[in-house]
Amino acid sequence: MYTAAGRTGARMADRRISAGGALCGALGALTLLALAVQPHDAVETESGAHVWRIDLALREMSAAGLRWGLFVPGLPPAPDEALDGPLLWPAPAAATASIAAPERALVDMRSYTLEAVRDGSTTVPRLLLDRLPTLLTRVESADLRKRLFIKALLPTLLAENERILARRARLLEIAAARDEGVAMSDVDRTWLEEVAETYGTEGDDLDELLRRVDAVPPSLAIAQAALESGWGTSRSAQQSHSMFGQMMLVGAESPRATVRPFQGLGDAVAAYVHNLNTHRAYAPMRERRLRARNAGQAPDGHELAGELVRYSERGPDYVRDVRVMIRTNRLEAFDRARLDG
Repeated sequence: MYTAAGRTGARMADRRISAGGALCGALGALTLLALAVQPHDAVETESGAHVWRIDLALREMSAAGLRWGLFVPGLPPAPDEALDGPLLWPAPAAATASIAAPERALVDMRSYTLEAVRDGSTTVPRLLLDRLPTLLTRVESADLRKRLFIKALLPTLLAENERILARRARLLEIAAARDEGVAMSDVDRTWLEEVAETYGTEGDDLDELLRRVDAVPPSLAIAQAALESGWGTSRSAQQSHSMFGQMMLVGAESPRATVRPFQGLGDAVAAYVHNLNTHRAYAPMRERRLRARNAGQAPDGHELAGELVRYSERGPDYVRDVRVMIRTNRLEAFDRARLDG
């Protein structure tokens, strides 16, 4: 039997519980509302957890706001993110380093799918990252890691090929005019000399320039980068943007070979393509590519890989691995991919 005092105490306890429940419910409702209107304010911590910063302006506190954070321990990605990748801030390139972060476009890796690129139903957005995503080293799913790696690398490869093919188109125009007996203008002659110097050949050797100034199939580049960098997880790929196994000699008295670092992803891709287009070891690859062009065919990464025996000390075994990488990951379809615009 309850006494009067006991009943009073019970009612007070019930009121405290009800008040606490109401407060928790209110905070929960505010949290859901804030997350709904601020979906991109999440900050990922080193542990993989996410923190949302939420500002609540109180009428009674006009000079300040109540600032608090919601901590959510590492949640599994949403289905669309698991399939297509996360939202990423690219590290600013030198040309855009002065642009404030809120003014830079947020790179949405989910804006297209690789399957749509493979079947030709979509082009590739110009999402040019300055570096590989650091989360590649933390992704447990091998399939997701591969998709993120390809999505990070493919636009930059296509952009580099686009630049080279524009240069090649001008070379073809100059060669056609020469064959028709049209005198070369001073502007074209100066431009041709600059291109010849860049590609290590003579300015009047248009045939050799047309062997060298050409695109590298994305399937070949992606396969080699995946092999050399462990799908973008190696230390050299993450810290030095070195994904293609390129080396350099350091030290004057006793030179030693070390990984060649690059300023960013674009620089690494440009150096890789230039290496294949100029080094004497890859002359057979360039010759096979030119034969395909002359036959009206697009260069094929799987086929050209056969001429890269000297790219690695492993020789034929390396070529086999590159071709297996292309075939098992269906990379050949990316040779037909095109950038937006």
